[in-house]
Amino acid sequence: MKITHGAAMAIALAAFAGFAGCAKEDPAEVHRRKGNELFKKDQFAQAAEEFTLSLQADPQQEKIWEKLAVTYQRAGNQQKAVEALLKTVEFKSDPQAKAEVYRNVAGMLLQGPKPFDAEQYFTAAVKHDPKDDSSLLWL
Repeated sequence: MKITHGAAMAIALAAFAGFAGCAKEDPAEVHRRKGNELFKKDQFAQAAEEFTLSLQADPQQEKIWEKLAVTYQRAGNQQKAVEALLKTVEFKSDPQAKAEVYRNVAGMLLQGPKPFDAEQYFTAAVKHDPKDDSSLLWL
């Protein structure tokens, strides 16, 4: 039996399509997508769970750490929000960027029940960027 060039191509494409359909989706992407959908529906506690699963699959997602912090804050869990935002310091290489994270954490704490806890983060910001006027002003 002789197979034409066109038939061979069709068989190869069908085999590739079948193989591609069996490929597993990236769990980080799956949970990230679910988290985003839940976040849009203001289901913050469930969104935080999905973002956490995404980060367990791939902890190197700086933007998801930031989104998790916002999600926790909107869910009313300030401590978890602070912890998630502090994880983003690991992704920053320059002192000003690190200072900005600490300043943002301090700002978050100023809005909560323990505003005096913000002082340590303003101090950390100034340690990384001694010319951080915003943090110096708060201190």
